[in-house]
Amino acid sequence: MVTKEFLKSLPVNPGVYIMKNKDDKVIYVGKAKVLRNRVNQYFVNLASHTPKVKAMVSNVDHIEYIVTNSETEALNLECSLIKKYRPKYNILLKDDKAYPYIKITNEDFPRILLAHRTEKDGAKYFGPFISLYAVNNMIDSLQKMLMLRECKGVIKPDINSKPCLNYHINKCNAPCCGKITKEEYAKKIAEASSILSGNTGDIIKELESQMNTYAQNMDFENAAICRDKIKGIKKMSEKQVVVSVSNTDEDVVCLWKDDGNVCVQMLYVRDGSLIDKKAFFLNADINDEPGEILYAFLLQYYSKFSVPKNVIISHEPSEKAEIEEFLTGKRTNKVTISVPERGNKYSYILMARKNAQEAVRLREQRYSRKENTEALNQLKEYLSLDSLPERIEAYDISNTAGSETVASMVVFTNGVSDKKEYRKFKIKGNIKSDDYAAMQEVLERRFKRAGEKDTRFSKMPDLILADGGKGQVGAVKEVLSKMGINVPVYGIVKDDKHRTRDITDESKEYNIPKGTKCFRLCVTIQDEMHRMAITYHRTLRAKKNVESELMKIPGIGKAKYKALMTEFKTINAIADATEEQLVRVKGINESLAKNISVFLKNTIDKK
Repeated sequence: MVTKEFLKSLPVNPGVYIMKNKDDKVIYVGKAKVLRNRVNQYFVNLASHTPKVKAMVSNVDHIEYIVTNSETEALNLECSLIKKYRPKYNILLKDDKAYPYIKITNEDFPRILLAHRTEKDGAKYFGPFISLYAVNNMIDSLQKMLMLRECKGVIKPDINSKPCLNYHINKCNAPCCGKITKEEYAKKIAEASSILSGNTGDIIKELESQMNTYAQNMDFENAAICRDKIKGIKKMSEKQVVVSVSNTDEDVVCLWKDDGNVCVQMLYVRDGSLIDKKAFFLNADINDEPGEILYAFLLQYYSKFSVPKNVIISHEPSEKAEIEEFLTGKRTNKVTISVPERGNKYSYILMARKNAQEAVRLREQRYSRKENTEALNQLKEYLSLDSLPERIEAYDISNTAGSETVASMVVFTNGVSDKKEYRKFKIKGNIKSDDYAAMQEVLERRFKRAGEKDTRFSKMPDLILADGGKGQVGAVKEVLSKMGINVPVYGIVKDDKHRTRDITDESKEYNIPKGTKCFRLCVTIQDEMHRMAITYHRTLRAKKNVESELMKIPGIGKAKYKALMTEFKTINAIADATEEQLVRVKGINESLAKNISVFLKNTIDKK
């Protein structure tokens, strides 16, 4: 049964969702940029769905999901799972010819080509990719960047022959005319292979070094070419790890420890495709060494289950050689354990880590749901509320001597902080240090927006908590009374050590016992609203200080200040930038760049 609680608990990550019927059979597989948003769409406005979707939703008993690193990976994983399960409600593909590969030919002077299938011809294949357009762009970019040949046929270098047009327009190194040696050409092919494999670190470092050299020599045209190459490489090197050309069987084993939880997340790769996942929670001490935990896990797990050819693992296990020997004995042929630090296999580890974190989150949510319900029931009883306070809104004011007065609105839904519902306010009125007036302005604005059907404020609270005593409670109630809103209001008061003491209304404090779940919830709420208000206040002050520093420089106005901050993000980054980097910003000439550099370096040094 797909409940509202389950739909709310879905993560906001990209991934794949797997719909199953009551017989645990997969009936639909889909991908999502944001899992929570996409899955929820199936269960709202049912009348607007097509007959096919209505029929599918009516047969959904439960939903599983796998979190991925990117939407691209989700797309690839969706294809893998559809091929494996052939779900009833998916549009099924007849074959794989629609999925293109990139091929580096097995020749003395290799070419980079589009391929629709892999063959045993000694060539290297990368993919499959979802977008034919993207593949053609990658091939074209690599050929231009590395000046690789596009012509067909066997190359027999002849220094007496004349190169074609591609050589003269800098699109080819003309190996046919001996303009480049076989060894030099092989280096360029190795670069292309690294880029397509995602191992781009060294190439990018070299290009960045070249770019800086060009910039220092005022050769901004070539510096821009290097910059564009770096951007192109980063875009091309997006990992395609969910589908592999290797057609191997691999298990991915990732250990994740978090506040008392010790979780091992398994990903199962069969015939090069990620097909399933499973999380295991271990009875282990969180302070135990990762290698020791994984050594024990691998022994116990593979004593029961089959062993693949390769095991990819997040941490080096204790006695690695012993484990490999044990696994090889079970499989009867060589098993390799690898601990990758980069490349496609490392991307598997990253994906497993995300899913381990999600498994921990869901486990904690299941365990805490009962405690949260108890806390809310206690709060309802202590305050004599008419109903359970499922949505609690809490408000706090922050200022420094009346400067940059701000307010925070934090929301707890069913006893859990609901960060997507948080709101922050910059006080507009000339209030200075009057926190009561500031609180009233915030409440007026909040409920006025609700009355105007602003969707960001449309949900009404079951309980309002204000950071402060009886005065703040009275100020809030005055606003609600004027607006005709009937919501219980209480204040959370602190002791002389600035710690949560109790809950109060306009007449009395309620003396909630400190050991109760209710009291712990109140402490959490007060800490959270205070944290948010202080953080927002500091952000505004920092922004004002940065603007003040930059505005002291002659020639800097609002537009140039905005352009500089958009490019460099922080004042320290601007101070560290070279004059050549500064002149790339719109509106900044060489003279102004020099003034900025000198002024900020002197100013920051003095501080």
